[in-house]
Amino acid sequence: ADAVFQLGENYRQNREFTEALPLLAEAVAIYRKHDDTMVLASTLRALAECRRDAGDPAGALLESQEALAILRREAPPSDPSLLRALGTQAFILRALDRFDEAEALYREVIDKQRGLPEPPVEDLSTHLNNLGFLLMHSGRVEEAVPVYQEAYDMRREFSGDDHPMTMYFQDNLVGALVRTERYGDAVVHSVAGIKLKEARFPAGHWRIGSSYHTTGRVLVVAERYDEAATYLSTGTKIWSEGLGPDHAWVSTGEMWLGLARLLAGDRVSYLKARDSHLARMIGSLDNSMVEGAFRLLQKTLMERGFQDLADENEAMRRDRLGATDSQG
Repeated sequence: ADAVFQLGENYRQNREFTEALPLLAEAVAIYRKHDDTMVLASTLRALAECRRDAGDPAGALLESQEALAILRREAPPSDPSLLRALGTQAFILRALDRFDEAEALYREVIDKQRGLPEPPVEDLSTHLNNLGFLLMHSGRVEEAVPVYQEAYDMRREFSGDDHPMTMYFQDNLVGALVRTERYGDAVVHSVAGIKLKEARFPAGHWRIGSSYHTTGRVLVVAERYDEAATYLSTGTKIWSEGLGPDHAWVSTGEMWLGLARLLAGDRVSYLKARDSHLARMIGSLDNSMVEGAFRLLQKTLMERGFQDLADENEAMRRDRLGATDSQG
C-alpha cells in the first residue's frame, strides 16, 4: 500500500490525474483492511485532492469528509494532518460554491496555524490567499484586501519577491485593490510585478505579457489612458508573439487597447477593435481571465457613459450563448 500510494502521489504532484486516481484509490482500499486509521485518513485526503484537481469536487467531498472526521476524532487539534485536511475540505467546498462552510473552515485552520510555535508560513499564506479569493467572490471586497495583503506580505518575507507564489499573491492583491478603487496602490504593485517577472522569466514569456496587460487595465480604470495604451500595446504584442495572433488573450488585449483609446476620445479605434476581436473574446468567456476582463470592460463602458456600446457587447454575448445552447 505504501508503494502504491507513493507512486500515485508522484503522479498527482505531476498533475497526471488519470494515472494517479486509480493508484490512490487502490491504496485506500488496502489501508481500509488495516488498523492505522491515521494513514487511511491521509491517503483519503490525497485522493480527495486529486479528484478535486481533476475537476470532480463533488466526488472529492465524500473522501475529504471521511478523512476529516477521522482526524477530528483521533488527532490533536493542531496536528499537521488535521490542518491539511481542513484546508483540503475548505478548498473543495469553495469549488462547490458552499462559501459559508468553506469560510468557517479556512478561518479555523488559519487560527490554529497562527497559534503554533512555528506557524507553517507556506500553508498559512496559501490559506489566507484562498480566504481572500472566497471573500472577493462573495462580494466582500473590502474584507478581502487586508487578507490578500497579509498573504502577500507573509509569502514575500518567506520566499522572496521573485518567487512564483509571491508574484501570484501580488497579482491577487492588485485585483482586490482595483475593485476597491485604490488605483494608486494597485499601479505601484502592478508595475513592480512587471519588473519582477521580466527578471525571472525569459523575454516574451506570457506571464510578462499578462503583467503588462493587468497594469494597462488598472491605468484605464484610473483614467490614465495614454499610459494605459502603452502598457496594453506591449502586453498584447508579447501575447501575440508568444501565444499566436489568434489566441483569445490577444483579442482581449486588443479590446482593452481599443477601450483605452475610446476613453481618450478615439471612438474609431475602439470600433475597429470590436469588429475584429470581440467575437473571439466572447467565444472564450469560459477562460477566467477573459471573463473577468470582459466583465470589467463592460462595467467601465457603462460608468464612462458608453451604455450603447456595452449593450451591443451584451447582445453579442447573449447571441453567442443562444447559439451554444442550440448546438448543445
